[in-house]
Amino acid sequence: DGAGTKPMVSDTVYVFYTGYYLDGSKFTTNVGGDVYAFPAGEGYVIPGFDEGVMLMNEGGTAKMLMPSYIAYGNSGYYMPAYTPLFFEVQLDSIVPGPGK
Repeated sequence: DGAGTKPMVSDTVYVFYTGYYLDGSKFTTNVGGDVYAFPAGEGYVIPGFDEGVMLMNEGGTAKMLMPSYIAYGNSGYYMPAYTPLFFEVQLDSIVPGPGK
């Protein structure tokens, strides 16, 4: 959903998100706080989050189920290795990146 355009690589995207383990327990959120901004498609977030946001339209929401290989993988960094994740994401706005 969302009526806006899709982000291009290097655009700054502003998102609200909530992350869950598959048992339904929440492990992170910024809903009710500050919007999270990052350059789209440049690897500043986990691969599944980057890929999912690039498919969204500005103003839209999405539910993203990520197998561990596009989440935190086998590193055990931030959470146990091989952990699949579920995110609810709202793409609040997009600011065109360099050269746009």
